[in-house]
Amino acid sequence: MITTVFEGATIVDGLARPQFSTDIALSEDRIALIGDCSDREARRRFDCRGKIVAPGFIDACSHTGGKWLTAFQANSKSSQGITDEITGLSTAYFLDHWDERINVGELFALASRTEHGIVGTFFAENDVQSAIEAGAAGAAIDLSATPLDTAVSIAQQAANAGAPRVILRIRDNANDVVGAVEEAIAIAERASVHVHIGNHHVVYPHDTGRMERTLERIDRARTRGASITCDVAPYTATWIELASLLPAGVTPQALHDETLRAAVAMEMQARLGNVWHDVMLAEVGSEERMAWCGMRFDDIAKQTWRTPARAIVDFIAQEGNAARAFHFCLRENDVALALSADFCAVGTAAPSYDGREQIFGLIHPRAYGTFPRIFGRFVRQRRTLSLEEAVRRMTSLPSQIFGLTGRGVLREGAIADLVVFDQEQFVDTATYLEPTSLPKGLSYVFRGGINDFAPASARDI
Repeated sequence: MITTVFEGATIVDGLARPQFSTDIALSEDRIALIGDCSDREARRRFDCRGKIVAPGFIDACSHTGGKWLTAFQANSKSSQGITDEITGLSTAYFLDHWDERINVGELFALASRTEHGIVGTFFAENDVQSAIEAGAAGAAIDLSATPLDTAVSIAQQAANAGAPRVILRIRDNANDVVGAVEEAIAIAERASVHVHIGNHHVVYPHDTGRMERTLERIDRARTRGASITCDVAPYTATWIELASLLPAGVTPQALHDETLRAAVAMEMQARLGNVWHDVMLAEVGSEERMAWCGMRFDDIAKQTWRTPARAIVDFIAQEGNAARAFHFCLRENDVALALSADFCAVGTAAPSYDGREQIFGLIHPRAYGTFPRIFGRFVRQRRTLSLEEAVRRMTSLPSQIFGLTGRGVLREGAIADLVVFDQEQFVDTATYLEPTSLPKGLSYVFRGGINDFAPASARDI
């Protein structure tokens, strides 16, 4: 039986084929028919004339992590049209739609809650075989903390167990980002696995042209037969712990010593130079210092009568790893360059939020704005991508990369994950100072045939 019909929709099917207009009908959680449904009985009908209907978007780089343990409505993702998430960079393995907790080594694995469309992750580097047997689809490896030979061994074990996919956090996004990407390529070629570089970006100020060189290396490897892809978030600021700016070997706990604080501030000034306007305090560990959030550290320094480096050191000493910042060290032209590569998907590099979390400060706007920003900035304004190609990067490409059967394409028999939006109005409104502002132009999100998100203005579409 037909449960839902979208009438007169402009279909963008996820395969970058030209858009066309017709009806699309759902039967429970599946797409039943793409074509004229005027003579079909249905429980619900929506007039979608002038609206795009596309497959549900897949977040190729999510940090939702342990929030699967809570039954929450992740409106930060659904309000962007996201119906599925790929997580892995904060843990070590990912699953394809499981529903149970399993024991793996000393830690546990949690599969996705299918009603939320989340693809689960878990950590079990010490027992790859058990993880794969339990349902893991591949491994996630942090190369900043894992030697290359060890990473190759893990990838080979996963491949031998029938899960030849690896999500990577590369070792370096700054000085040696080209060399770091070459390590990722080495894993793909030596272990004969698919390697996906999560949240690919290049940190400046350094010499220009390094994003182009990394993409050229990947393209050359793909020509040789290596299977390697990446994803990108469309913003010019990273989202860091302030403690990551400390010298190697110095921990927040050590900064109780006044003499050490002064020495660390001097080292940071010498090493980092005059970057303090590019660092904005985002989040702290308590309400007491929230008033500083949203300020750049050169301004904080003026108000506290300290040097910017010393102000940062003092915040780290007081707040520890809870102190986070936006570091404006990326270039939008690099984002556009990455998006011009046909192997680059889209990822938020952010957890899911539902507005009930206690946050002392600000989150990154990419948590609420990544996918609509691609359409507003890189489809309509910069014309980096066509609409059809942008949808492919968000749907069939990540589905293919991560083996999400039945998702990412509008075709009869596929899972009924769909988004309905206005081609000219779909845009992000989240900013660094108002990061939870919802996108505009999104009409509906259906996950598994169920209406998952509909702003008040769209309920009578």
